[in-house]
Amino acid sequence: MKTERGKGARSNGAMAAPSIGPILRERREAMGVTLAEAEVATRIRQKYLSALESDEWDLVPGEVVGRGFLRNYATYLGLEPTEMIDRRRSIADESLAAVLADTSAGSALPPERSVDYRPKDVALRDETEELEAPRRINLVPFMLLLGVAAVAMLVWWSVTQFSDEIAGGFRAVQEQVVAWQQPAPTPEPIATSATDALPGNLVAPTATAGAPEGAAAAPVEQATV
Repeated sequence: MKTERGKGARSNGAMAAPSIGPILRERREAMGVTLAEAEVATRIRQKYLSALESDEWDLVPGEVVGRGFLRNYATYLGLEPTEMIDRRRSIADESLAAVLADTSAGSALPPERSVDYRPKDVALRDETEELEAPRRINLVPFMLLLGVAAVAMLVWWSVTQFSDEIAGGFRAVQEQVVAWQQPAPTPEPIATSATDALPGNLVAPTATAGAPEGAAAAPVEQATV
């Protein structure tokens, strides 16, 4: 539906109620307030405030939303919001009735639902916190990877040490088994007499008459034939 700009809509040749835009603009200018200041105070974007003051309702996001903007803006300007809503309803209803009459669908409009379009307070977060949050989150995968690597190194070291101990024990057992399987060395024969122990060219001394008992004679070399 395309609405009027600066002029009231006509229905069946009758002049509609005066437009709302000039009333809003004159009141704001009388207060010495700019659209930017009104935007901050009402939390309604400037383009929508300008559309209300110019009666360009086709730029407003819907009739119901536009009436919510109108109510808040009229309250801010010190105007009677109910009167402004009634003015807008009379204009919009007559325009819609004319359109419906042309389309043979002139049924009664549904009752307007009361919707609270007052802006809600939203807690603002510090930008530094938003920038630091991703940094803290990015460290988590790195820490997890580091922990997994440390655990893997510990497991590898434990397995290596345990394997070395097992290998050392196995070698010791193997050496003992080999030692048991080897035959004992045969002892060398021991000389049974003093004569056998002497060299081949020596003769065991014999006792000489008159020699003191217990005295040993010097060894005599055997005669060579």
